[in-house]
Amino acid sequence: MIYIKSSAEIKAMREAGRLSGNALAYGGSLVAEGVTTHHIDTKIREFITSHGAKPSFLHYGGFPASACISVNEEIIHGIPSNRVLKNGDIVKIDVGAFLKGFHGDTAATFPVGEISDEAKKLIAVTRQAFFEGKEMAVEGNRIG
Repeated sequence: MIYIKSSAEIKAMREAGRLSGNALAYGGSLVAEGVTTHHIDTKIREFITSHGAKPSFLHYGGFPASACISVNEEIIHGIPSNRVLKNGDIVKIDVGAFLKGFHGDTAATFPVGEISDEAKKLIAVTRQAFFEGKEMAVEGNRIG
């Protein structure tokens, strides 16, 4: 059964999504040469909790961090560590925030300094794929 959300619940969903997006943007602003993924995770956690929310991923299924941070060849759900970012890395950050009974969840990829043409193309193509997929998310279309 599909539960139809009230206008108050939709508003709360938007707030959770907005907070997640802001936390992601903040985390992305920290991506730089010499920074560790653990530092970025810590700052994202502080950002989320300072807004009265909880990091969605922290302790979920035993996950030890507030954000999933994957570098280069790490595909998904990377665990933040003392790995130091270096020029040419690409960093995917996935952030979730639980606020007012709803989870927001968002992700993006950020370059560290100058990245290769191949990495630039990867970021551009995956971004375009997201927007093309979004266009297909309309009433009447299947998502599975």
